[in-house]
Amino acid sequence: MRCSSFLLCRVLVGLILPVLFAACAPRPTVVPPPTLPAVSPGDLLERVKTCGAAIDTVRGLAKVRLTTADRSLSLSQVLLAAYPDRLRTESLSPFGSPLLILASDGHELDVLLPGEGRFLHGPASAENLHRFTRLPLRLTDLVGLLLYRPPLFPWQEIHGGSDGADRYRLFLDGPESRRQVFTFDAALRLTGAAYYSGSELLLEVGYGNFQTPDPVYPRQADLHLPAYGVTASIRFSDVTPNADIPAERFRLQPPAGVKVEKMGEK
Repeated sequence: MRCSSFLLCRVLVGLILPVLFAACAPRPTVVPPPTLPAVSPGDLLERVKTCGAAIDTVRGLAKVRLTTADRSLSLSQVLLAAYPDRLRTESLSPFGSPLLILASDGHELDVLLPGEGRFLHGPASAENLHRFTRLPLRLTDLVGLLLYRPPLFPWQEIHGGSDGADRYRLFLDGPESRRQVFTFDAALRLTGAAYYSGSELLLEVGYGNFQTPDPVYPRQADLHLPAYGVTASIRFSDVTPNADIPAERFRLQPPAGVKVEKMGEK
């Protein structure tokens, strides 16, 4: 009986002592996550206004993926853009030959379909542009997004600041429940812009892979237009901001013997 009591005591001591030692051990110091320096909403707004201001042209080779409600495609494109409204895109086959060449000087739009022997010409309207890019955007808006200049619309109220330890956000509230939300990384580079009507997201753009230090330019961009069921991603494998692009690159001439087809007016 005495032996059993002794064993029981040893078991209890073995169970209790670790608990006591753990209770007496110093607790590890909890280090709070670092916080970003305070930046005023006005300073963030200035970042939006000057974003891409040092970039007047872009020339690059990119992989573009476009998803719409009825199709999805991925292809390589040569992209040339000049502020505020000049654009040229060359969609390439897997063998590098052009499938479609589109060019606009801001007023007229030319489209060449080499494989079909077709040449189309008309005003650079949003409707004509959408016909070939599948993006429901005006020419100035599309060029602005390519040049790292997201649109800034009229607003009435402003607030924002650091949002956790790795980003800043700026909110601009405008008339008719319109809202613009701009996101910045810890280095205050603009990484996203979203535009709302009430709770409905109209357009969202995201930027990333900043590998050009001066001027700062993203090598990837993503567009999302939920109401149209359109998503587009651009991944540059080679890009040159402020490239020297001759004005004639934004106009096309019909090949010999190819009839010019007129596109709709504005």
